[in-house]
Amino acid sequence: MTAVDWLKELLGLPAHWAGLFVSCGSVANLTALAAARDHRLDGDLTGARLYCSTQTHPSVARAAHLLGLGRDQLVALEPDTGQRLDPRSLAARLDADHAAGLRPFAVIATVGTTGTGAVDPVTDLARLCRRHGLWLRVDGAHGAAVALSDRGREALGHADSLTFDPHKWLFQPYETGCVLVRDAELLRSTFRMTRHHLDTGYLAPAEARKGEVNLDDLGPQQSRGLRALKVWLSLRTFGAAAFRRAVDHGLRLSDHAAARITAHADLDLVTPPGVGILTFRCRPRGNAAGPAAADRLQQRVSYAVRATGQALVLTTRVGGRTVLRMCTINPATTTADIDATLDLVVRAAREQRELA
Repeated sequence: MTAVDWLKELLGLPAHWAGLFVSCGSVANLTALAAARDHRLDGDLTGARLYCSTQTHPSVARAAHLLGLGRDQLVALEPDTGQRLDPRSLAARLDADHAAGLRPFAVIATVGTTGTGAVDPVTDLARLCRRHGLWLRVDGAHGAAVALSDRGREALGHADSLTFDPHKWLFQPYETGCVLVRDAELLRSTFRMTRHHLDTGYLAPAEARKGEVNLDDLGPQQSRGLRALKVWLSLRTFGAAAFRRAVDHGLRLSDHAAARITAHADLDLVTPPGVGILTFRCRPRGNAAGPAAADRLQQRVSYAVRATGQALVLTTRVGGRTVLRMCTINPATTTADIDATLDLVVRAAREQRELA
């Protein structure tokens, strides 16, 4: 559990938190939501409701499906103008669902959405969850790493459980996800082998002795690789300070990119830097093209930039419109690389406008 303890310290979580390494953020979400279901619903899914924004990672919807919740039991609310889960909209929906006799049990907050890097207002959502007795699940698969930065101490400790993916902003290999919880006993009550053991005389469950940790009792997997070794070895070799510098560097790069985009006559910043992610658009000729033509321009620019083999600028959707998305977390990237990438984008946009 040493590597888990190191991660808790890096993320600013209290020492009593616990958790385990899993294969990915998707499994971390599934594991924690299973505990939330058992703890808040006591096995009865009738009228249950789970809340998130439409910007939430699709692994949450899949986890809800695997846990036996119907699609109508996952309430996906439209985000605010900052692409965040809006506490006011959530509060109104909770009041309406309570009045209808439904059973809200958990809220998913995201720290670093995949599309724009938006950070949901965790503190406000935590306050709302406490008022209604709900489990607050924070999906920080990407963005929780910002807690390593001096400017990014998010209120992660307000959560009941947290997803973190070291294979993202800690640069680990795949198969290195992590689920962290405020109370490890809630994981044990859901997954402990003595609860699920069948009286067949085969594989009698081993009970952990005092001071021991039996990982079988904390999650759905029994046989497992030594995932913690990757994180332990990286932190042991490079030290926490190296990862803090890398996160700060990624944040500075996104600020630099946003400043360059804002100052450029051919580009529009759509969403400001979230946690190493920002989105922008190329302006059509004379700003006269219709929405569909402008969307096609972003797609063509993305393809043209990727075809050069020099940079990877993909597209996503914000407010129903196609935008270009830049992620700046590679520690080897420089401001010169950002400038060169934006030059590629502008050149591609001009060429595509000439061809149109």
